[in-house]
Order: sequence, then structure tokens, then C-alpha cells
Amino acid sequence: MEKIEKFIRSYVGLKGTTYKVRIRQRCPVTKLPVEASESFKTLKEAKIYKTIELAKILQGTAKTNTNGDISLSELISLYIEGVKDMGEEIARSKLGTLKLISQSGLGKKRIDSLTARGLVKHGQERRQEKKRTLKSGAIKTLPG
Repeated sequence: MEKIEKFIRSYVGLKGTTYKVRIRQRCPVTKLPVEASESFKTLKEAKIYKTIELAKILQGTAKTNTNGDISLSELISLYIEGVKDMGEEIARSKLGTLKLISQSGLGKKRIDSLTARGLVKHGQERRQEKKRTLKSGAIKTLPG
């Protein structure tokens, strides 16, 4: 990883060099933080993108996070609908996991408030054994 110029870094991989533009600035007009990032195969394309995005930020026309006020379960629903609209299917186990996350406490959180700590806590809760009472009155221990 080499820093070419401000906001542009180069990464050398198996398929050649990739140029990553990553901009984190506060818009002087709206006073909101703006993030923009994109990868390019050529340095010229990366410089053009950087120039355009910085101009948008200075003018106050750059996109800010518009979906931050929706919950994770709403985002999962949008994802499932999008996959169905493309004519594809989601595997049964993946769909079950997505629904489980949607119905959990994590699914009720807004996506802009998700943190690594919250995700770790959710994983730890899922790992714990759970006890269920069956209709017969017997208690069954379910693995995490």
C-alpha cells in the first residue's frame, strides 16, 4: 500500500495495481460529514473521481447518509426484496439467518447506530444455550 497523493492509495494485488480513493470530509455548507470511496484500475480515473467528489463536497451537493434512519430489519427486508426482484433465490439457511437477525434486538437498531461492540454482543448472545419448555412440560436445552 502506497500513498500516491492525498486521498489516493495504490494497492498491488494478483491482478495488478488498484487505486483506492477515500475521502472523509465535513461539508462546509451543510456541516455534515461526507464519506466517498471508490476503487479504480487507473490512476487517471482515480484522480478524476477525487476531483469531482471534492467539488461536490465544497458545493454541498455530495450525498450524505440518507438511509441512516432505517432499522437493520428494514434493510434486510430491502435486500431480500432486491434479490427477488432480480429473479434470484436466497438459500434457505441464509434466509433463516437473515430473518433471525431481523427479529432479534439487533434488527431493531438503526443502521447508523450499529457498532462492532453491538455485533459482538449479538454473536455472544446467539452462542449461549437456550432452554425451552415443551408442551409435555419437559425442559429441552438448545445449543447456541
